[in-house]
Amino acid sequence: MQEYREEVKRKIVDAAFSHFIEKGYHGTTMGEIARSLGVTKPALYQYFPGKEELYTAVAERARAEFKGI
Repeated sequence: MQEYREEVKRKIVDAAFSHFIEKGYHGTTMGEIARSLGVTKPALYQYFPGKEELYTAVAERARAEFKGI
């Protein structure tokens, strides 16, 4: 179950990263991210309490990837 949850979180962060790059923080909505994943907004909120927390996860992941370069 934990592996599944982590995989879903990774997919959400991947989708959010693309949206934030394309439209920026303020131009991106949780609804857009949910639609791109084929899920509902409440499903996203089960993993991230809000857009700010999701953006933080995206930024932390990007930082970790750049650190490895």
